[in-house]
Amino acid sequence: MEEQEIVYPSLLIAFPTHQGKIMADMVSELLMLQGQATQMGIDIGYTYLAGCSLIDVVRNALAKTFRDSGYQKVLMIDDDVVFRWQDVLQLLYWSMKYPVVCATYPSRVELASLQDRFYIRPYGDKPEFTEDGLLKIQGAGAGFCMVDVDVFTQLEDKALPYTGGNVRKGIVEARKIHHNFFPIGIRDGEHHGEDHGFFNLCVDNGIVPVLDYHIDLGHVGTKVYKASARGALEAYGWIPKLNLEATPT
Repeated sequence: MEEQEIVYPSLLIAFPTHQGKIMADMVSELLMLQGQATQMGIDIGYTYLAGCSLIDVVRNALAKTFRDSGYQKVLMIDDDVVFRWQDVLQLLYWSMKYPVVCATYPSRVELASLQDRFYIRPYGDKPEFTEDGLLKIQGAGAGFCMVDVDVFTQLEDKALPYTGGNVRKGIVEARKIHHNFFPIGIRDGEHHGEDHGFFNLCVDNGIVPVLDYHIDLGHVGTKVYKASARGALEAYGWIPKLNLEATPT
């Protein structure tokens, strides 16, 4: 019996970038991604928003652009995240089963404790994993996060609408309606950024995001900060440590 060919959904890659620039390494990975996607018959589009320092406003505007685009999935990539083109295809594969799937990256500071270098909040009272080994989460960075278009449709009535500006052109379009899918605010006495706000909104409405901790991303600051997401989960005690010294029998 012949294996059934995988038909991948279309993907819009969206860049929130304050200065309107992306790194040369990112361009290289995107070019390799595009070549591979063409061979695989995957439709990939690109968009960005620049000139606005309000990250919640930018992510909400990109969500609107995505919903109007006709693409099935969106991957928001922050301009300071280092990735491989294979990471994008890995998330795209998982996205056919999980409506919100992401990878995470370390903070841009040197900390002795590995688990303190990552912001990962598990779903529920204790860590839960899917049948594919992905971690169910309620909080993580949204700088490498893939979302199905139906998620925004499902959340539309729960996200406050507001009139927004066209931040790319620097003018206000009073009739342009955005929805606050990425709210910043206080919850249970704790400040939540726009990424955590989005994940909260998902969980509150029955959508459980998942994290692929096998993907290791870099985070650009004064240098490229790198660390193992899997190692962080091991340090938390959420997964067993790999025994790399074991001798095969």
